[in-house]
Amino acid sequence: MTPQEIFDYKFGWKSNAFLVSFHSDHHLKYVDWCKKNFNKWEWDIIKWTDVYEHTMMFEKQMHAKQFEEFIR
Repeated sequence: MTPQEIFDYKFGWKSNAFLVSFHSDHHLKYVDWCKKNFNKWEWDIIKWTDVYEHTMMFEKQMHAKQFEEFIR
């Protein structure tokens, strides 16, 4: 997929995304894990959703659960 196609595809599911919040100190480690385990169009990150907090967005609930298991 081209970057434009990825953007358009993500736009379609983001309003119904499965959200997982985490401490911002782990940002790089968690982004690297998502890059290795999911396609670019299946997840996204929202930075600074709260004090010291970022939130990962997933298209599929299964991926959100896998991510939650990883961060435990």
